[in-house]
Amino acid sequence: MVSIVCPTCYWENPANAVECVKCHMTLERKGTTRLLSQDALPRYTDAPPVDIPKNTIVLVIAGQHDQPLLLPTQRSIFLGRQFPGENPPIDLTPFGAHELGVSRQHAVLEIHGRRYMVEDLASSNGTWLNTMRLAPYARYAVQSGDRLQLGRLALFVYYDLSD
Repeated sequence: MVSIVCPTCYWENPANAVECVKCHMTLERKGTTRLLSQDALPRYTDAPPVDIPKNTIVLVIAGQHDQPLLLPTQRSIFLGRQFPGENPPIDLTPFGAHELGVSRQHAVLEIHGRRYMVEDLASSNGTWLNTMRLAPYARYAVQSGDRLQLGRLALFVYYDLSD
């Protein structure tokens, strides 16, 4: 069953709801996260080989190995979808993020010491690190070459934080 999740209180409302049943906020149709069934999640096991420049994080979307995203090392990297009035640094919309269930503010990668940590931001369709589903707002260590899955969008994370 398709439903609309309230962006204010996260209540799951009927698909035809105009306002949230719980908090009475107006529900927006455009830009909301599609809820997906949790069955048959795609599995990507082999990380593609990637050259990693120093002090760079490289994101490789599964199935799009020829278009890696190279980013300068940043303290926090938010992953999600672009939405009017919001500006996530990494907009995954061009990679089918909406259709694959990626929330607008889905997850964040943060530097802690010499490694990145990932945190799910209470996304509608969940975040996985390799094969483990992450609890919302808990931090998990990400090794270079690990696979993140945001809803059904899989990507590989590579980084080199050496001096």
